Amino acid sequence: MPNSDMVQSVLKALDILRLTAASPRGMRLNEIAEALAMKTSTAHNLIRTLCARGFLCKDSASRFHPGNAIQELASLKSRNLVMLEAANLLRRIHGDLPQATITFSEMTTGAIRCR
Repeated sequence: MPNSDMVQSVLKALDILRLTAASPRGMRLNEIAEALAMKTSTAHNLIRTLCARGFLCKDSASRFHPGNAIQELASLKSRNLVMLEAANLLRRIHGDLPQATITFSEMTTGAIRCR
């Protein structure tokens, strides 16, 4: 049986995210359940959980859209890539200037962190 070694509720939640992200105007609960051949109660519980974690949000017309948590995940990946590149550059600078004191500062919410 395909996908038998996978967590079905996670697969369904990911399907919901992909489906709503592909819909420019968002989707209502019944549209999501129908499109994914899922019981409305199952779709409701998964959507409620995704909303609670910020992966989906509901607009005034009761349509679901991707939430801020999806963008946060993408920005974390980008941030990690930037930090990795910065670390590589700092190592090269340190190799060229071993006696120098090198600092790296990062702006965070309401503060500047020196690494």
